[in-house]
Amino acid sequence: MPSNIAQTIPEILTDKNWQKQKGLIAKAHGETGIGELMKKLATAFNDVDWQAFNVMETTNATTRTLDNLARLKTLAKAQFPKLNNYHDAALVLYRQANKIAAEWKNSKTIPSSSRKHVENIATNAINLATAIKSFKWDQDFNDLYAQLARAEQVATNMLSGYIKGVKNALVIVNKDPTFECYQKHMHQQVRGLGTNIRSIASLKSTDWGKRIVELSSDGFARDADTPEKIKALLVKIAKFIKEFEAR
Repeated sequence: MPSNIAQTIPEILTDKNWQKQKGLIAKAHGETGIGELMKKLATAFNDVDWQAFNVMETTNATTRTLDNLARLKTLAKAQFPKLNNYHDAALVLYRQANKIAAEWKNSKTIPSSSRKHVENIATNAINLATAIKSFKWDQDFNDLYAQLARAEQVATNMLSGYIKGVKNALVIVNKDPTFECYQKHMHQQVRGLGTNIRSIASLKSTDWGKRIVELSSDGFARDADTPEKIKALLVKIAKFIKEFEAR
């Protein structure tokens, strides 16, 4: 989570804490309005879907794609009105607490400890409002997006090398269609191709990408133990490469 404002409301700004502190205050001053504003602050806090900002916990290796991150970022941005309500509730509480503290400054009936407590409420409320305003909600989204974009670019750059390796292996293995030759020249090329496809969101979700990933799994050529089966496998691989280059 990019900020601790999403964890909980500071205890001093909760109505539960206020009820414990206001005994003497209520006798000397009456209602201050602070408790009601704290309840409104809690409501505003609970209205925000904080998990919408927590992309590191709500995604995993499978769902962390550039497209999905963009979608989740849009959903997080939709929380802005509620986030603004939370900010405004903290600001209103600050103003009321600050007003009460100023009124009590020269009072002979209000204990100095009570005035100090209300001043602390004001300080915490304005600090919270400031933190909400400066909340870098998109930090994790941007960091993760940049990380995925770099990984995808590296994989894309390597892809052409594996395509070239597979094409060269097709020539070699077609001349010697044995399991040993296939394992020596083709196996790692196809596996590398599949590994790269898994890192490129725009390819791994396509039918072509899924078939290459499936073909590159361990043991995919285990049953290709005759020249005829090896050649049939080469035809399939050649078709995949042709489909990729025709995109």
